[in-house]
Amino acid sequence: MRKTLIISTLLLLSNAATAQELLGTEGSWKIYSLKQDNKKICYLASNPTKSTGTFKKRSDPYFLVTQKGKDQAEVSASSGFAYQKDTDVHITLNTKTKYRLFTQDALSWARDSKTDNAIVSAMSKASTMTVRGTSKKSTFAEDTYSLKGFDKALQKLKTSCQ
Repeated sequence: MRKTLIISTLLLLSNAATAQELLGTEGSWKIYSLKQDNKKICYLASNPTKSTGTFKKRSDPYFLVTQKGKDQAEVSASSGFAYQKDTDVHITLNTKTKYRLFTQDALSWARDSKTDNAIVSAMSKASTMTVRGTSKKSTFAEDTYSLKGFDKALQKLKTSCQ
């Protein structure tokens, strides 16, 4: 399933997926849907409000929450570059709650659905989220996301994409 989402994510972000539909915006979060293999896939997407780091050049970073069922979501992130092998992406919510995502090429995910759910639950209660990743060139990026509107966007995602 993650491989399918990798392909979907790359297509979406490269604007190659023309069937993508914007369902709405809540704060810093956009709600999208698309059809893939006659199945509706819905997700939330956001870009950072602040970025720092030692990188020289990268593509646009983003964070996604993809709906995988009524009460199951999958988180994924990209810092806009290929990650250093065997490194984790670090997520911090409101400067204290911390999680790690595993990396593969330019994307990262939670290791299991329990962690996905914990991250999404924590995001609903937090106001900011910081995502820090290390590139293949040993540079780093630290991206700060606003979580304003996230909980409303998540509820809209769940009701729109059952």
